Parts: sequence; C-alpha cells; structure tokens
Amino acid sequence: MTAYAIFSLTAFVVYLFAGIYPVVKYKRDAVSILFMLTCLSLAVWSFAYAFVYMEYSVFWIKLSSVGWCFFSALVLHTMLRFARISFFLKPLPQALLYVIPGILLFMRVFMMDTGAGISGVNEVMFQWLDNGYDLIYQLAALGVAVRMRLQSQNRRQRKLLELVLASAALTFAANYIFQFVLPVTDLPDLPAAGQLYCLSLILGVTWANHRYGLFSLSEHVLYDEILTEMMDSFFLLSTEGRIQRINRRTVGLLGYSQEELENLPLRDLCVEKDVIDTIVSGSNTSDTTAYAEVSFMSRTGRMIPLRLSFSRIKDKSTGDVLGIMTIGQDIAVKKRLQEEIRIHQEFERKLRESEERFRAMFDKHSAVMCLVDPESLQILSVNNAALAFYGYSFKDFEAMKLTALDGTSLQEGVAMARHIVQEQSAVLHMKHKLADGDIRDVEIHSSAVPFGKRSIIYSIIHDITERKKAEDYISFLAYNDSLTGLSNRKMFYERVEKAIEAAKSAGGVFAVIYIDMDDLKFINDTYGHEDGDTVLRELGRRMNELTRSGLTAARLGGDEFAMLLPGVGTMKEALMAVDDISQHLRKSIQMGAREINVQASIGISLYPSDGEDVESLLKQADFKMYAVKKERKSTKRFRATSENR
Repeated sequence: MTAYAIFSLTAFVVYLFAGIYPVVKYKRDAVSILFMLTCLSLAVWSFAYAFVYMEYSVFWIKLSSVGWCFFSALVLHTMLRFARISFFLKPLPQALLYVIPGILLFMRVFMMDTGAGISGVNEVMFQWLDNGYDLIYQLAALGVAVRMRLQSQNRRQRKLLELVLASAALTFAANYIFQFVLPVTDLPDLPAAGQLYCLSLILGVTWANHRYGLFSLSEHVLYDEILTEMMDSFFLLSTEGRIQRINRRTVGLLGYSQEELENLPLRDLCVEKDVIDTIVSGSNTSDTTAYAEVSFMSRTGRMIPLRLSFSRIKDKSTGDVLGIMTIGQDIAVKKRLQEEIRIHQEFERKLRESEERFRAMFDKHSAVMCLVDPESLQILSVNNAALAFYGYSFKDFEAMKLTALDGTSLQEGVAMARHIVQEQSAVLHMKHKLADGDIRDVEIHSSAVPFGKRSIIYSIIHDITERKKAEDYISFLAYNDSLTGLSNRKMFYERVEKAIEAAKSAGGVFAVIYIDMDDLKFINDTYGHEDGDTVLRELGRRMNELTRSGLTAARLGGDEFAMLLPGVGTMKEALMAVDDISQHLRKSIQMGAREINVQASIGISLYPSDGEDVESLLKQADFKMYAVKKERKSTKRFRATSENR
C-alpha cells in the first residue's frame, strides 16, 4: 500500500467524522446537512482514490467521480444557504446548481472507455467544461463569503468568515496550481491529489464551528429548561434577528409549529417591522437593554400585543455578541387597561356636566381607583374596590396622604405628582402598605384630569404581587436548583471561571470536588421518590451551611453535587477539607420513625495541576470520584465474600 493510499484512507475517515458530527451534535438545518454532503462527497473521492493509487482501475476512477463532480456544487450551495440569499432558498434555483455536475458525472461514468479518455466525446471539450465548472463555482463560493465578510457588523462572524475564507483560498489555490501550473512546468508528474488538499477547507470549517459556532451558538450560551416552561414569551435571536430558540408558551401563543418559527426573522411576525430592525441593527453597539411594544400576528390573524425586552448575550472572553435574548410580556390586559383609562378620561372631561354619573362609575368600578391632590398628596376620594383592597374606611382615607400608602417622603411624592401632571400620564411600580400591615406590589396607572382651574391625579391601581413573585422565582431558577436551593450548573461554572481568572493573576491554587450520593437510588426504591427528595433537600441544607465558610456548593443534577474550595494549596489540605465535608454529610437523617444513613463518594481535582478550565477540573474530579466508588464497592464485595465463607 502506497503512502498516497494510506493518506487517502485517513482523509476518508476525517471527512466522514467532520461531516456527520455537526448533524449529530447540533440541529439538522440546511447548512449542516449540506456541509455533511460535501464531506461525504470528499469521503467517496478519497476512498476510491486509495485504490487508484494502489492499482489503476476504471471502476475506482468512476466511483471517485461521484465525489469530485459534486464537490464544487455542494460548496457553493452550502455558502448560498449560509448567506441566506433569498433567490437560492427556492427549490428550483437550488436544483439547477447540480445540472452541470450531473452532466459531468454522466459523461465520466457512462461514456468513459478507459481511464485516459472519453469515447465518442471530444476530451478537450470535456476538460474545458470540467475546469470551467470548478473555476466558476469555487470563485462564486469565495465571492459569497467575501461579500458576507464585508457586510457583517458582528466581530465574531467576521472572524468566522475570515477563517473559512483562508482555508477555502488555500484549498482552491492548491487545486489550480496542481491542475494548471504544474502540468506546464518541467517538474515530474505528481499523482492527482485533489481530495487530499481539500482537507484544508474541511478542517478550517470544522475549526470555525468549534471556535465561533458556525452551525449553532457557542456552548457557552446555556438555554435552561426553565425558559421553555416560563409563562412569558421567549425568543433567542441570532445577531441578524433570526429566531434560534423559542419556548412552548410562544409557540402556543402564535399558533405556528416549532419548525416554522425556527430561523424565521422576528420582524416577519411583527406589524412594527421597522422597530425590530432598529433594535436588532443596534444590538452590536448598544450596551443597554432595549424595550419595545409591538403587535404580533398569529397564524389565525389575531393581533397579540407584547412588550419585548432585548438583551445582548456576549462571549465573556472576546466580548463578541453571540445572540439577542428577547422576553415578551403579553400586554393585552395592559392595553385593555389603557383603553379603560382613556374611557375614564373621557368621562372626566364630562365631569363638569355630570358629576353624579362619574361618581356612579367611579364607586362601582371593580378596579381600585383613587383621586389625589398633586400639591398636598391628600387622598380626595377612593372607590369601593379601594376600600376592599386596602382595608381602610372612607373616614381613614379622608385623613390620609398618599405617602401613608407608599412610604415615600412628602418631597419625593410631590415631585412624582408634578411629573404626572406635566406629562399628563404615567405608569408607576411601587409597594403599598395595607391596613393589616401587609405589603403589596402595585402597578399604578395615573393621569392628570382637569378639576376646575387646576388638575388632580386620577389613578387605577393593580395588585401585581403574585406576578412579581413569579418573575423573582424565574430569576432565582436561572442560577439556582429548585429542589435544594444550591447553585445550579450554570452558576457553578461561572464561579469556577472567576476562580480560574483570579488564580491566573495571583498564581493561586484551589480545589474542585465532585460528590455522588451512593445510596439515593436505594432510598428512592425503598422509601419512594418523595423521601428521596427530602434527603436531597437535607443534603442541600447541610451544604449551604458549609458555604458560610467560603465554599461554593452546587447541584449538577440527580444525586451529583460539586464544590469549589478556594484557598486550598495542596492535595493534603484538600483531603482534610473533604474529610470534614464527608463527616458533615454522613450524619444520619431522621425521617419520622426512620433513620436514614447516607454516604458520599468524593473526587478531588486541583487547579492548575489537574486542569486549567472548568470542564477539565470537573472531569478529573468525576474520574477520581468513580475510582473511590469502585474501590468502595470492591471492598464491600470482599467483605461479603469473607463473611459468607
């Protein structure tokens, strides 16, 4: 077997892995599938040429043509889909890309007499068609990449395209040097090796995906399951404004399928397209969160008003924008309330003509309402709903200022009231104290209405306490485990990354320990999962006690926990700390009349000797933990065997 044959078989394996891995690892979109087909064409080409190098055969030449005939078309097709050029998103233009390579394949397979020529067809014309096809398609692919590089405003995408361009240029340059330059020189003939120098392109694209996320966002962007279940709408957008992720709430709200919404520009769902364009185009330069109220059109044609907040997701190491996190709140109720206020304001205008009619509306309305003097903050009047909500009587309110409810100073309250009068309306979020001492979060919609020669403030007050609690709980779950209250995997990774940065600058050492609770499955099977959850909560409480001494504890999932031990300089110190932790966790748990004993297997890794990143440190600690668990099981079996004897 020749060196070229061995190299070709090696390239065959590389092409197979490089093509299949993105489709298995990431989502199966058009770009990743086309890249896989490109790699498979090169794999066929390399596999066939391994045998051509060993023993020339027409069969293997014909088989290799399946690969090289379609390679240039697949490269161009992949670039066109990655650039999302609208014309080539249609089926017919995409199919036309493969007409010329199809003709070349037919001529090579069915009109080939020997390996040296084509029967009945002018070989020169065939070579012109083949070379022209390669030249035009490959230059077009490079042109699309250059165009995207020049138009991109995203630093991360520019680097990605520069890497792809460099590897593609190297491949295409080598192709034309071997095909056109070397044959006219006096250098000895070299074997055809096109499938080998194509490795440059494939490895360059593979590295671009690993480094910059070609087929998906970077692994550093975590998409927690809580987002899929949250009641607010959630979109994860690319930097171009295309939907990359969407939660179930939004899918149900809009009425489209998950597949229809993914990779769709968000602007296509909105009535106010210019608002979305402005926010997305400014997301790469603005450091602030942007807000907008837009109306979405559902599949059934229903208008859905949402208040959207747009926040950038940045790579901590490079500062590049990876995507845009968008959370939408359904403001249909708010719109109805605004309309209600508008109606009330209309009634206010007619107050001079029919004060009695306004009073009837005011008193009997189900929403909490009040009238306030903006200068003194004296409460002038409230309706029956306000009496029921706050628990005060009419007499109490008549002697009360607004500051008694919201706890602000008179100076602060007057300033807010004057602002409302000046702007004619405002929406405030505050905390109000009820008669029984309970504190409630309220949303206040206030308007200035004429009252004789001056204005008074008319407010509609909504209790949003439960909504605020839900929002706070969602924020808590983003970084904490819902069962134990410990940090979750995301928070733990961030803490360890900060510890690594601090250790690099100060030359410090710290330890990461991996903890597995040995008996949780036995407890679940014996006593039930409810008791198993109780055990996990108790272990979480104990670990929280340990965190007061400077440790960071996290639940990674199931019965697996991890801890960050700062200031541990040696393995001996780490073992001493782990012994204390093990003793603390090993205490029996009293559950009614039962006493449950728990035992933990613990593995330790030290920075930097066991790894210089989070994954390496956890992997080493996990490996050592399993070694401890395995040794413990072996000891138990040995003892059991000895006792049976």
